[in-house]
Amino acid sequence: MWIPREMAMTIRFRFCLLVFGLWVLALTPACVVSSSSATPDSGPDAPADRTIPRKASPERVVSLSSPASEIIAALHAGGKLAGVTWQDTNIRGLADLDRPVPVSDLDHILALRPDLVILEQRGRIPWHEGLAARLAAENIPTLRLDASHPTPDAIRLLSRSLGRILDREAEAETFIAEQDAQLALCAEKLARVANPVVPPNPADPAGPTTLGRAGIRYGDVSLRRAAEANAEAFAQPGNQVRPDRILESRSLPLPFSWLDSARLHDLRVFDFHAKTLLLRFTSPQTVLSSLTGWAEGIVAAGNHYSAPPGWPLLHVLGVEQTSARALNLFGLTPAHAALLHTGADMDNFAYVEAESDGLLAGVIATAGVNSNAMRAGIDSGAYVEPGTINLIILTNRSLTPAAMTRALITATEAKTAALEDLDIRSSYSGLPATGTGTDNILVIAGSGPKADLTGGHAKLGELIARATRAAVLEAVHKQNRLVPGRDIFQRLSERHIPLGRLFRAHPDLETLLLNPGNAAFIAASLALADAQARGLLLSDFSSFDAACLTQAAEIAGRPVEWIEQLIDEAAMPEIVRQALNALLTGARAVAQ
Repeated sequence: MWIPREMAMTIRFRFCLLVFGLWVLALTPACVVSSSSATPDSGPDAPADRTIPRKASPERVVSLSSPASEIIAALHAGGKLAGVTWQDTNIRGLADLDRPVPVSDLDHILALRPDLVILEQRGRIPWHEGLAARLAAENIPTLRLDASHPTPDAIRLLSRSLGRILDREAEAETFIAEQDAQLALCAEKLARVANPVVPPNPADPAGPTTLGRAGIRYGDVSLRRAAEANAEAFAQPGNQVRPDRILESRSLPLPFSWLDSARLHDLRVFDFHAKTLLLRFTSPQTVLSSLTGWAEGIVAAGNHYSAPPGWPLLHVLGVEQTSARALNLFGLTPAHAALLHTGADMDNFAYVEAESDGLLAGVIATAGVNSNAMRAGIDSGAYVEPGTINLIILTNRSLTPAAMTRALITATEAKTAALEDLDIRSSYSGLPATGTGTDNILVIAGSGPKADLTGGHAKLGELIARATRAAVLEAVHKQNRLVPGRDIFQRLSERHIPLGRLFRAHPDLETLLLNPGNAAFIAASLALADAQARGLLLSDFSSFDAACLTQAAEIAGRPVEWIEQLIDEAAMPEIVRQALNALLTGARAVAQ
C-alpha cells in the first residue's frame, strides 16, 4: 500500500530478545524444548521445570508471543501455527490457507492439540504463569521467550533456534542474510552522504518507541528509516551504491492478440528492491490512465512496485522521474510507456478474466487496504500519491474513447462493490470504505471489433465489472489476508474499537468473543450499527435490547433482568457497546 509521507510511522527500533531455554537447543543435537510449569520462587508446591524430549519437528504450534509468531511466518513455517493471540491472526507471511485460530485460555489451546506452546518470559504476562503450569500437567512442551528488548543479535539467535526446532534452518539463514544485507546497504549509503541524518541505533534500548511487528526485519526497517531521513540525498545518482538492473523476469500468459509480451520483472532501482509488471504491445496503443491521463503512441504499460525504502524517494522525485528510472531498464521512456505505481507487493497481483460469446475482459489488480482505505464523501483528502488499488483493464475489442472513459466508472463501481463485500473499513473514520485515497486505473484501447459501450447494461461492461470485482477480492486477500469470514477481533479493530484497553479492563471479554455464538452476536451488532449510521433503522431498539437480554441469559444459564453498563466507551456505536455489555453481564451473572 502506498503510505503518504506525512503519515509514515516514526519507527524506533528497540528490540531485544532473550531466549529462555533456547541455549539448550543451540548446544544439544537432540534438540529439546523446555517445559516451564512455574517460576522457581512461586512456592514449595510449584511443579519443577523439566525438559520434554522432542520426537519430531512440531507441526501444531500455538504461539502467544508476537515476535515468535512473526519469525515463524518469516521462516515460511506459518502452516505450523495452529493458534496465536488475537493480534496475530493476520501476520505477514502466513500461508494462503487457513489462518491460525485466536486463543486466550487453556481450553482453546487444548482444543487445537498443540505439540508446542510458545509463551512470554516469566513474570511478563501474569496469566502465562498459571497457563505454563497447566500445560505441564497436560505434558505439552512449552517454550518461554523474553520479548521485552529485542536486538538484531537476539533476533538472529531466535531465528536460528526456531529454525532448528521447526526444521527451517536453511530458511532461517536466508532470512538473517537478507536482513544483514539490508543493514550493510544502509551503512554503505549513509557513508556516501555528506552530513547524513543517522537514524537511532536499532539496538538502543533507550529509544522512545518500539518497532512493533516490523521489528524482526531489522535490516528492512533500518534502511527505510535511513531513506526517510535522507530522501533527497539518497535520490542523487552520486550516492547510489549499485547500478540499476533487472534481477529476474518471468512470463505471464495473457490471451490478447495485441500483446507482444507480459512479464513480471524483479528490479533494483535506487539501490532498492522493486518489481514491474510490464505489458509490451505489438503496435502502439492509446491508453487512458487516471494517474497520467490520455496518451497515444504508447508501446508498453504496466504497474510498478517500490519496496518501502523507495517510497520517500518517490516523494522527492515525483512520478515521472521515478517512472523514467524504472523504464530505462527496459529501453523505454515515459513518453511512450504508461506506468501505475503501487506499494502493494507485485507478487500479490491478481489476474482475472471474464468471457461471454466471444467477448473477453481481463483485469490485473494490485490492492492493499490496511493503511489508507477511505469512504468517499466522508473522509478528508490531504495527499496526492500513486495508487494503492491499481487496475489495468484489457479487452479483445478496440475501445472507443467513450468506452475507455466509461470503463473507468464501471471498474470503480466494481472495486467498491468488492470492498463492500469484504467489509473493508476506512482507515480514518472506521466507516465502510469505498476505495483508498490513492487508487488508479489504466485502460488500454486494444484491438479487434470496435466497442462503444462498457457501462453496466452492456455485456462488455458486465465482464469488466465481474473481472474487476474478482481481481480486487483476490488481490486484497493476497496482500492483506482479508477474507469476508475473518475473526471478530479483526473486525472490531477495523472499526477503531480499542480491544487492548477493553481486554485489560474486562479480562473475560477476550474469552467470551472466542465463543462462536457470542462472536456471531457481536457481528450482528456491527451490521445493525452500520445500518443505523446510514439512517436505515428506526430509533426504537427495543427488539435488540431484548436480544441482548437473551444472549446474556444464555451465557449466564439463567434469566437476566437488565444489562449492566460495564463498558462506557463514548466513541463506540451504541448498539455495539450494548452487545458487548450483554456478554459481560452474562459472564458476571455466572460468577455471582
